[in-house]
Amino acid sequence: MAENEKHLLSKTSYVKSLQCQKQLYLYKNHYNLRDPLSKETLQKFKRGHDIGRLAHTLFPGGVDASAKGGRSAKTAVQYTKELIELGHQTIFEASFQYMGIWIICDVLCIDQSGWKIFEVKSSRSISSTYLNDAALQYAVCLHASKAFKTEIADFSIIHINAEYVRMQAFDASQFFKTVSVYDHCKAELSNVNKNINRALSTLEAKAMPAIPTGNHCYQPYSCDFMGYCGARISATPGPIPKLAKRNYEGHVYASIAMAQPAMPLLENTQPFQRIPYAITFWQQGTCLFHASLYDTQLQIASMYRLLYTHLSKYSTILIEDKKEMEYLLREMQRKMNENEFSAETILENLVELPLKQHHLSFVYNTNEMTESIFLKSLADNDLFAQTVCNDELKKYGSEKTAWLEKQFKEQIAANHV
Repeated sequence: MAENEKHLLSKTSYVKSLQCQKQLYLYKNHYNLRDPLSKETLQKFKRGHDIGRLAHTLFPGGVDASAKGGRSAKTAVQYTKELIELGHQTIFEASFQYMGIWIICDVLCIDQSGWKIFEVKSSRSISSTYLNDAALQYAVCLHASKAFKTEIADFSIIHINAEYVRMQAFDASQFFKTVSVYDHCKAELSNVNKNINRALSTLEAKAMPAIPTGNHCYQPYSCDFMGYCGARISATPGPIPKLAKRNYEGHVYASIAMAQPAMPLLENTQPFQRIPYAITFWQQGTCLFHASLYDTQLQIASMYRLLYTHLSKYSTILIEDKKEMEYLLREMQRKMNENEFSAETILENLVELPLKQHHLSFVYNTNEMTESIFLKSLADNDLFAQTVCNDELKKYGSEKTAWLEKQFKEQIAANHV
């Protein structure tokens, strides 16, 4: 296939081919059958894009090839070629094409030793999928580098440093961790070529591969076409479970609004750390206690202590998601480092209400609202722009409490407890 012809594979479709050739065939030939993307998935895509842009700050003076390339492989590859010929040493979103495969490198650095390529990932570790992605890019870039009479000097993955703790100012150089995967990419070159040929053969075939559903439908990611070929093995959601025949009336309900920002925006916090930014305890419609990060002057340790104190007050506490609370309590126990803190004791007192199926959209709305606040704060170069966020949090808190109270009363009435 000649350079700059219509591409058949991308990094995304290549990874799909490794999971299932049938998924690849559907993705390229029957895209309209793809399951709708969930809000959670779209948020992950956005997070990856935002973290990628943040990583660009590690390479000052770089030029963005996507500014002109757009969605056309031919245009993007040509523009990257022009930028290299003009002598730019750092190029973001550099495009290359080989054997019908169009890849886009997050960061391309050029010096006397050759090309150094960096792939940015918004996670805290390197998965096998990321290595497969890197190996494909290396194979395509190896071919492309020969046209410029140079070679690949290194290939690295930049990911989030799980050990990073934010101090007063955010430090991107410490937030990211760079790991060379050059040796792996070289070793995988022959396998990549085999995988490419297999994928291209699948796309050239007249019939869709006859591959039955199985565990591969979920690994490493849930297939995009479960609604088409996986409906028979998808569990049908049952009715919303009813509350046990117990008298919950009069017990305390705890509402904890949490966020898990990839980029820590509060002092002494880490990537993806759970942040309880608003907590409310109420009983039969009466608010017993409410606090937000503003009340603690953005001190997460103080927020932890307030939450622990009030969780320890009551013998039975009704909550929405016990598993999520367990994750939070474990993090609190590690961070507070206090002998008297017992996550186990508190967990024994928590009773989960069966509101999850009602609550899914609310969870996503919470994440969107939180992300919006964080991005506004980042844009203003300030931790939580209080004049902007305070009204949003108050509005969210009142709406959430009213909604949960209504759901709780409906459950009480339905079970006659």
